[in-house]
Amino acid sequence: MEKSSQNSLKKSDSFCSLSEYDFEIMVQHICEGNVIPIIGEELLQLEPEPIKDIIEKWLSTLKNDVNIDEFDELRPFSIQKISRQILKLKRDIEPDRLARSLYYTFEHYDFDIPESIKLLSNIKSFNFYITTTIDPLLEKSIINNRLSTDSSNNITINKLNKLTDIDFEIDNLNTPKVYYLFGKNNANHDYVVTEEDRLEFMNQIIQSNNRLDNLLKELSNRHILIIGSLYSNWLSRFFIRFLKKSRLSNNTNRYKTWIVGKNISKDEKFCEFCYSSMCYNHLIVETNDLFKFVKNLYTKYNSLFSLKKEIKDTNLEDKIKKNIPFIFFSYCSADYNVAKMICDQLKKNRIQVWFDKHNLKPGHNFNNIIENKINKCSLFIALVTHNTEKLANDSTYFHIEWNIAKQKKESYRDERPFIIPIIQSRDINIKKLSKEFKEANYLYLEQDSIKKEDLKGIINQLRECQL
Repeated sequence: MEKSSQNSLKKSDSFCSLSEYDFEIMVQHICEGNVIPIIGEELLQLEPEPIKDIIEKWLSTLKNDVNIDEFDELRPFSIQKISRQILKLKRDIEPDRLARSLYYTFEHYDFDIPESIKLLSNIKSFNFYITTTIDPLLEKSIINNRLSTDSSNNITINKLNKLTDIDFEIDNLNTPKVYYLFGKNNANHDYVVTEEDRLEFMNQIIQSNNRLDNLLKELSNRHILIIGSLYSNWLSRFFIRFLKKSRLSNNTNRYKTWIVGKNISKDEKFCEFCYSSMCYNHLIVETNDLFKFVKNLYTKYNSLFSLKKEIKDTNLEDKIKKNIPFIFFSYCSADYNVAKMICDQLKKNRIQVWFDKHNLKPGHNFNNIIENKINKCSLFIALVTHNTEKLANDSTYFHIEWNIAKQKKESYRDERPFIIPIIQSRDINIKKLSKEFKEANYLYLEQDSIKKEDLKGIINQLRECQL
């Protein structure tokens, strides 16, 4: 089980660091497809040359007297930094005019994609990316590395005056998608560049009447990696709270937020807020080298992903021999269709399931194999339906399985649950079940279709056995 130790937050010369254990936990969550990356301006930076030449040409189109040297302090460059600087130096330039000039100057130039972005776009367990910048570098990197086709169907763009919700579930994505949270560079000033723009965007969210319901549902039911997206103290607080949909001090929310960036410790008020208000599930990580952090993340991910792929390609019997945790699924033959639907959803979430129709072969000694697998499994799932209620005879196969599971439960010393009944209907009389089943933390599943969130408790329980 994940250690919720305060070692996650180590106050030292840097604001805090991520322990090796917590880093491994983060990578494991990424491999399981349970992390949404939010990519910020600190990662989407442009090469110094020839960017200065491009800035000079851009300034000439604006016909103003700004000196190119006044942009040196922005190194490393990003489109947002350049835009903010020109607005700061030339307050008489209309934002719409700036936006048109910016778009036509930058849109058709083939910038080199930063190495950190190339690495992040190559993490195949990331199928949904959120970018807080307006440039298309992340999108282009994903096209180059994972799509090789037009990406018009793989992006969602917000606008300052129009919020756009997602229309898909992340678990069902076959190709990666990019969500432009603050808009994308275009010929109109309908994206976020300045602090005032961000204020207006947040105001849109407050007044949106839940227009981003689907996005927020996905974000609140996953871990979040915010990397290189650092804002002023008040905006950082609001941004994190907006993403998580619950109080940051709420210890019952098991989903983690990793916030990785440079110079976090310089914002003393934000640091004080983090230590006083945020629970251990929100980990603030300061690093002077974001590329090094991303490279380490990519290397560890590749190593673990390759290992998991090797395990996935191994048949279940070999996995059992290697002591890899698995579920034994017990059901009445009349409930085969429901049982298969549940098993398929578990397998879709990379959970190993022993299911007799899939794992028993002609000629196998049924009784010996069943007893052996129940004794070796980490969780015993029993599907309880009206059919099992009718067949109260202990000689039925599923009752034989239940009895073996009860015997194992009696000698089961682990504090984690072993028997998890899935009850198909609330009008089933739980009192008729045996003590081991009645006292178990059972799960109700009454709908016709089964989704990942319906089985979240079982999935999390088995994953805890893997830690």
